Amino acid sequence: MQIVRNFFLLCALALLSRPAIAEDPVSRAIDGAWLVSVANETRDRFMIVSGAKAQQGEITVESALYGYVDKKGRLLKSWRGQLSGDSILLSFVTPGDALVNVRFRMDETTVAGTFVPKTGRPKDVRMTRLPQEELAELRVAARLAKSAVPAPQKPRANSNSKIYLVYVGASDCPACKGYEVEYFGRKDLMTKVVPDFPNLNYVKADLVSYRSRAPLGRVPAELNWLAEPDQSGKPRLRRRGVPFFALVVDDKIWAQGHGTVGLENLVAPEIKRAMAEKRN
Repeated sequence: MQIVRNFFLLCALALLSRPAIAEDPVSRAIDGAWLVSVANETRDRFMIVSGAKAQQGEITVESALYGYVDKKGRLLKSWRGQLSGDSILLSFVTPGDALVNVRFRMDETTVAGTFVPKTGRPKDVRMTRLPQEELAELRVAARLAKSAVPAPQKPRANSNSKIYLVYVGASDCPACKGYEVEYFGRKDLMTKVVPDFPNLNYVKADLVSYRSRAPLGRVPAELNWLAEPDQSGKPRLRRRGVPFFALVVDDKIWAQGHGTVGLENLVAPEIKRAMAEKRN
């Protein structure tokens, strides 16, 4: 019996002493949730990738789901990936027959490329890596916006509250240019999405590049705390790319999100509530 016990003990110790299997760097760079923004289009898409791996420079995936954020996704029709050093080239065809090509380094969470529709000229496309829970929140909010379900309640504003809409962008971000043109130019979407826009503080915090790791650009002194970690040491802003939006009421972040879908479905409803409470 003692011999048997010793045998199992040695087996257990061997298992415990085995080195942990390192995460595949290609899987870490590609797997997960992505927000896909096409230049001059206000309706964002999403992509969820799983099972990415590289063999002899060719990247394959087990599945890649793609679609509009307010709709169900469908599997991509074709996928091609190449790995060269730390550079990744992805090429895939969407369910709508558009060809997407992006190239990026493995440590980048915001990438740029081209989106070529079945009929039409190529457009700039930007893909932003998001935590799964943020993409899920965006998709739920986008669907709820269509059904006019009221937003969850948060701390209330009052007549003395200071309300800020913080926009983080970059001059080399194609999607940022599209947002600025559509929302402040020919379509004037900002006054439609946020009717109270003239009555709140709009802060444009430009970064030197969309690749910047800084949480935000220059802001008024009273908002410098946004760039600091919270009490648990985590970033206050969940910014992983641009355009990024945050609603700040007094000393609290009420809502934040990426892309125009984040602005319209996460941030704008809370702006309307905050401004209504400030008036009352």
